[in-house]
Amino acid sequence: APDKGDSFLRTIAGDGAKLKFSVGIIADTDGGFRLDGGTKAKATLPVGRSIAGVLTVHHVEIGLGPSSTGGDLGLELSGGFTAHLGPFSVIVDRLGFQLDADRRDDGNFGSFHVDLGFKAPNGLGLLLDASVLKGGGYLYADPANNEYAGAFELLLFGKIGIKILGVLTTRPNDWSLLLLI
Repeated sequence: APDKGDSFLRTIAGDGAKLKFSVGIIADTDGGFRLDGGTKAKATLPVGRSIAGVLTVHHVEIGLGPSSTGGDLGLELSGGFTAHLGPFSVIVDRLGFQLDADRRDDGNFGSFHVDLGFKAPNGLGLLLDASVLKGGGYLYADPANNEYAGAFELLLFGKIGIKILGVLTTRPNDWSLLLLI
């Protein structure tokens, strides 16, 4: 039962935390010790805290695996947030920072090259709840797999509306788009 666990872990994890991982280590004369290319470890920690009633932090994600730029190691620190501004609400998923590191002879940190950068969100939602105009939408982006999807709905005076659903997949010499209106 959750109430019988360690008090520190209950405080950190709240109602629950997810930790997914698989381990793969390669040791050879070419690259030394390194993580296998498919290895990833990811932890999602629920937060569920509001700041001044305007910003809500839903969860924080920590991911360790291959670099997003093709290097040896990547560390992602991101989270899920909601901001409320009058009749507008904005939902952002996996916005944060990415740290990439790989071994190089000309590294900027000894024999390692380290880059710290912005991690663009994987999802962005907008909601409008005004008296005359209501609606919202969500855009999902997975640039690593070249997949994008979105949905949008807008209603004017509670009578006139439009709904749009789209899915886009891109490849170097090809693309596919499904758009429903």
